[in-house]
Amino acid sequence: MREIGKYRGQYRGKTKCGEWVKDSLILSEDGSRAFIGHIRFLEDGMPVASYQEVLPEIVGQSTGKNDKNGVEIYGSIPINGRMSEGGDIERIKI
Repeated sequence: MREIGKYRGQYRGKTKCGEWVKDSLILSEDGSRAFIGHIRFLEDGMPVASYQEVLPEIVGQSTGKNDKNGVEIYGSIPINGRMSEGGDIERIKI
C-alpha cells in the first residue's frame, strides 16, 4: 500500500511566466485549464479567492516527503484522466 503524505492536498504548478506556485488545485470542467491558489473567508464570512493559472501539463501533487537534499517531492497527476474516487481536485465550469 502506498503511503500518502501529510500534504496530500498540496499541489505545485508552473505559470506561463515560469514561476512555480504551491497551494490547492482547481481544474476547468474539461481539464484544459488549471489554477492553483486558495479561498479564505473574511470575518463576515465573505469568501476571497486568490488563484493563478498554471500550465495543466506541469502540475504535481506533493508526496509529503523530501529528497536527500531536503527538497519536497512532487508526483505528476492525470489532469485530463479520471481522478480516483475521493480525490481532492475540484472541477469548475469556466
